[in-house]
Amino acid sequence: MEGTTDALVAKATAGDRAALEELLITHSAELAHHITGNLPPALRGQVSVDDILQQVFVDVFCGIKGFASRSEGSFVTWLRRIADSHLRDALKKVTREQRAGPHCQPSGKPNGRSSSVADLVDLLSASGASPSGSAARHEAVQAVHVGIAGLPEDQRAAVRLHVLQGMSLGETAARMDRTTDAVRGLVYRAKRRLRGMLRQSSLWLSKK
Repeated sequence: MEGTTDALVAKATAGDRAALEELLITHSAELAHHITGNLPPALRGQVSVDDILQQVFVDVFCGIKGFASRSEGSFVTWLRRIADSHLRDALKKVTREQRAGPHCQPSGKPNGRSSSVADLVDLLSASGASPSGSAARHEAVQAVHVGIAGLPEDQRAAVRLHVLQGMSLGETAARMDRTTDAVRGLVYRAKRRLRGMLRQSSLWLSKK
């Protein structure tokens, strides 16, 4: 397995997107555990592990070509270093908000209509076979996490605002300074790409 992973790291650093996606899906659960383990217990309800994972994955997609080493160990260390940096930033932000008082803290997701990535998996699977079993479902959630991070920036923003945060198309369009039709198109193309990620991840899982 180590040789296979090292080969994936080598391919990813050479620009193979599929190899990078497979690497991130493979290590996402371990990385989430690392982030959770470094969260102070008192702040675990105020810092989103999913949000930090997304930030890490986006950084990796942007920076993989500059990653010098081609071994699994150094790749995992790199992931953790990026995660630790984003976690520190998140903890500093929460601390500032606590000091500022409740009137200065964000009120949460818009209109209480937010969804999780797991909900998005259900939505994407509605027109096809849903992942069965806890292992397959967990893999699907991780695949969508990675897939969102790998979307073009405008598609990623549209999914985050409209699908995950629950903004209407009009609200999302205003936030992004786009037309409603443009946002609808971004969401449509993003969902199509994410369905492809789900299908690909099921193939990877079947090979394990």
